[in-house]
Amino acid sequence: MGEIGGAAAATPTRIAGLAVPIVDGVTAAAAAPQVTRGVLDASRGRQALASLLKLDGLIGCALVDAATGLVLAHETRAEHSIDMELAAAAAAQVLRAQRDSARSMGLTDPIDELITTAGARNILIRALQRHAELSIVALFEKHRTNLALARFQLLEVERALS
Repeated sequence: MGEIGGAAAATPTRIAGLAVPIVDGVTAAAAAPQVTRGVLDASRGRQALASLLKLDGLIGCALVDAATGLVLAHETRAEHSIDMELAAAAAAQVLRAQRDSARSMGLTDPIDELITTAGARNILIRALQRHAELSIVALFEKHRTNLALARFQLLEVERALS
């Protein structure tokens, strides 16, 4: 039973909102990056990120798998057309490079956040301490944003996700 044409039937299960087949009791997720998405599902991520929408100057924000750059949840302002998938992938590369650099210098403290300025934008990348494989990426208009308040709000979002 459960065999089709001599091979075990794949029974899909849901992991982080994705259908993942199970064959002979083993998920195909073994090849995928291992993250604690069962705890941080997309709807919970969107809920936490929605609180950032009240910040003046916010362009968009995302909860990102830091290893792959994949977006688990995101929010953007309607008046801005920004590709959060691309921004998240770039931010994940920056975070990985910073972590690699810190490791090569013998630094053992984890990276809390990175702030980058590019033209008229500030980009904040906050690594989640309880979920090291995840980060929050937020893009802001430089001249409309209170950077200290934005950093504090990102910390609050991190706490909400813990």
